[in-house]
Amino acid sequence: MTRLPSLPRGFTARASKPNDAEQMVHLTNECFEAAGDDTRITLDAVQSRFSTPGFNPATSTLVVSSPEDRLVGLMIVDDLANPPVHPSLHGCVHPEYEGKGIGTFLLAWAEERSRQTLDRVDPGTGVSMRQYVNGTHEPSNRLLQHHGWQKIRHGWIMAIDLDEQPATPSWPDRVVLRTFKEMPDLRVVFDVLCEAWHGSNPDQKWLEAEVIRWQHLIDNNPAFDPTGWFLALEGSEIAGISLCQEASTKQNTRVGEVQQLAVRQPWRRRGLGTALLQHSFNVFFERGYKRVTLGVDANNPSKATRIYEGAGMRPIQESLLYEKEIRPRKKQDS
Repeated sequence: MTRLPSLPRGFTARASKPNDAEQMVHLTNECFEAAGDDTRITLDAVQSRFSTPGFNPATSTLVVSSPEDRLVGLMIVDDLANPPVHPSLHGCVHPEYEGKGIGTFLLAWAEERSRQTLDRVDPGTGVSMRQYVNGTHEPSNRLLQHHGWQKIRHGWIMAIDLDEQPATPSWPDRVVLRTFKEMPDLRVVFDVLCEAWHGSNPDQKWLEAEVIRWQHLIDNNPAFDPTGWFLALEGSEIAGISLCQEASTKQNTRVGEVQQLAVRQPWRRRGLGTALLQHSFNVFFERGYKRVTLGVDANNPSKATRIYEGAGMRPIQESLLYEKEIRPRKKQDS
C-alpha cells in the first residue's frame, strides 16, 4: 500500500458512519455555496446513495475531522459500474480549511482506493478515475491539475426562467406522449439512454448493474414522481424521453431539472427533442416552478446545446470533467 500524505497536526481521517450523514450534507452544501454552485444535496440523497446495492461506506468513503471534531473534508469513490473502468470521485474540503493539504490527502486515498478496482477489469483495459468540478472554482481546478489530472470534457448547466407560459410543443406526426407512471419499465427507458450515450449495445453486465442502481434510487427517493418522466412513442417504440424532477437548490423558489433528454437516432432532426423540452417546461410551469435547469456536454455530437438555446435556455455555470489514468490501455500487437 502506498504511504498517504500527512494530515495537519490534530486532524484525523476515518470511514464515514451512518450518523455522519447530516454533517456530510451540510459540508457538501457549504462547499457548493463557496464555489458559486446553486446545487444542493439532501439527506435523502446521501442515505439513498449509501444504501445502494454493492456500495460499502466503510471501504468507499473517507471523512476528515478537525481537532475540534468538526467534519471538514470528505471523499466518496463510486466504482459500482461493471466493469469499473472509470471510478467516479466525489470530494470536497470546507473553504475555511483549504490549503492545508486535506485535499491532497483525500485525492491520494481515493487513488489508492480506486486501484482496488483493477482486479475487476480485464488486464488489457485501461482504468482511469474521473471527477466533475465547477469550472470557476479555482482551488478545485488547481488541486487536480497539480496532481496530474487532465481536463477531458467541458460542459454547462443551462437554465430557463419561467416568467410566462412556455411555447406550446409541436409533435412530429404519429408521436404520442406517455409517462413512466403509465409505462413503468426502467429497462426500456435505459435502452433509450444507452443508445444516446453509447450509440450501440452496451456491455450487458454494466447495463444490468445500472438498472439495479437506478431502480434503487427511484425506490428510495420520496420525491420521485413518475408523472415527471415523459416517454414519446411512435407505435410501440419509444422515440425519445425527458426525465424530470425537482432540483435541490439554495433558492426559495421551486426549480425543476431535466435530468436526461434523449432522442433515438431514427427520430432525430424531426423536432422531437425540442417538443419534449417544451412539454417539460410547460409541465413545470403549470406546477408552479420558476426555473428549469439541465446539464449538457458543450461538445455534444448531437448539437444539443443549440437545441436548448433555441428553446430559450442559457448557460449559467461551467462544469469540467477531469480524468487521471491509473492503468493504461494495453497496446494491441501489430
